Amino acid sequence: MIHILFMILKALGILLLVLLFLVLLIVCTVLFLPFCYRAQVLKEEEGFACVKASGRVSWLFGAVALTASYEEQKPEAQILLFGASLETWKRRLKDPPGRSVRAPDGGK
Repeated sequence: MIHILFMILKALGILLLVLLFLVLLIVCTVLFLPFCYRAQVLKEEEGFACVKASGRVSWLFGAVALTASYEEQKPEAQILLFGASLETWKRRLKDPPGRSVRAPDGGK
């Protein structure tokens, strides 16, 4: 009877250790992998009408990146995961590349 209780406690202990390891791995990743950033601003005339600016912030060796630009008073920003934008990832997940689209009547 007591051995069943010990087996349950053992399983719970292993599960807690795995969860603790995952939390520790995430904390160490956030703390020890640096953010890389680059910014560039160009102003040719007086005022802010002709200001051009761009910047990039990346993390996890470029796997996660944020690019932003400001040109002709139009700001733009884009989040990239592994070099592809979020819109591209949404399209890829919605329609996988190997899936073919067929008409409901069998393509006749």
